[in-house]
Amino acid sequence: MELFSEKRGFDEKNIVQQFTHDYPNYLANVRHGLEKCIDHNEAESDSLVSADIDPKEGRAIAECLDRFGGPTLENVQRLQRFKEWSDTYEEIPCFTNCYLSKMFDFYNPEKGFVASNVTKHFGNVVYDACKAKLIEGANQCEVAYNGFHCIVNLETDPFVMIEGMKGFNFDAKLAMKDCLHKFDKFEWDKFGEYSSYPVREPIPCYTRCFVEKLQLFNHRLRKWNISGMREKMVFPTPK
Repeated sequence: MELFSEKRGFDEKNIVQQFTHDYPNYLANVRHGLEKCIDHNEAESDSLVSADIDPKEGRAIAECLDRFGGPTLENVQRLQRFKEWSDTYEEIPCFTNCYLSKMFDFYNPEKGFVASNVTKHFGNVVYDACKAKLIEGANQCEVAYNGFHCIVNLETDPFVMIEGMKGFNFDAKLAMKDCLHKFDKFEWDKFGEYSSYPVREPIPCYTRCFVEKLQLFNHRLRKWNISGMREKMVFPTPK
């Protein structure tokens, strides 16, 4: 179980699980955080202690938080809000540099971000958009934070996700972007849910919007425009 998701940032619940499992000295702080932050009862708190979780990430975060008091309630709350931190101010000084150094191959504490690995993990679109941020900073702590903060915020940006879609031509991507503007911004965060093929559409009527804009379906005849779909979208060939 990972404590950090590229789409959602740091997961408060999993952080609490990890520290109650590997760091018994922090148990009181974590349970206090449970009561205040996620409103679990005592039985649920006890069940977290035996959860099957990834010890590597727990050790990494614990070590990086050690000089700031460990996983206190305040630190857990800060990490959960990582994406909302200021673009120019890291709330837990040098945490990102420490965390990335211990966890990922796209960052080196001495050389900084490794371009090829950033591209491999996050794609060309995100890399190109954050390229300047990946080297911005007076020291490695600032470079790590500036670069990673940019990456995690753009990783779930719906327009960046659309631009990175393979198999969709320019017209299809433009239609999808135009249709997003017809919906309130608070719904844009739901765009990433489409990849899991949910039963209910995350953004109601969004698909209909760009399908109509691309003239891929004739409502009068109840018929799909197959040639248009093949022109604007490349679908994988069934094996």
